[in-house]
Amino acid sequence: MSLNIHIVPLGNIEKTKKLDVNRIQELMNKGFPTIDRIHVIHYADDLPNVIEVSGVPVVFHKVDDHLNYLLTLEKVISLYYKEKNAEYYVNITGGTKAMTIGAYLGATYIGARIYYLPKDVREYIEITPPRIAPKDLSDLQKKILVCLKERIDPGRNKGMTQTELSEEVKKSGQIVNYSCTQLMKSGYVKIVPDEKDRRKKWVVITDQGVMAVKLI
Repeated sequence: MSLNIHIVPLGNIEKTKKLDVNRIQELMNKGFPTIDRIHVIHYADDLPNVIEVSGVPVVFHKVDDHLNYLLTLEKVISLYYKEKNAEYYVNITGGTKAMTIGAYLGATYIGARIYYLPKDVREYIEITPPRIAPKDLSDLQKKILVCLKERIDPGRNKGMTQTELSEEVKKSGQIVNYSCTQLMKSGYVKIVPDEKDRRKKWVVITDQGVMAVKLI
């Protein structure tokens, strides 16, 4: 099983030095798969190389110029080359504007999922650029998105389980699971565990998925 690695640029020196541990722990409860490692890209001095938060190693990487987006871009790509088989997630909540641009571009190059954590919002917002344009989705993928959009219930939408989707589209669970995974990698859906039964997975359409339905 591949590792799930998060890359987080931080642009405020004082906040980076204090390291908002609660924010990182909050990040871990946002519906992501198990987080195996967090890489923090920063430009502060006198930071440790590695700390541990709730059993997850947090590794610090300094860039010399926070106004040069290429340095952050290069750092993201260099981290990817060390562990190519991992699944990457890039958080662009923090960081200077240049660092955010570099992290965003780096994420697109390595095929990472991109997200941010707005204040006072319980769930993360994913803004991963689609790897597949809506017009190039398979007929099954389009059907899945349409089914999910029809199930939207503002404020308490859980989407559909993969079993429900399988019954709805009349395809095997294996085929539906593969299609949902591809849709997730393109940012059209999220796959989140049930709060009470962690074995149950919900497939939830994202804002990008809703927009995609309008184009298919």
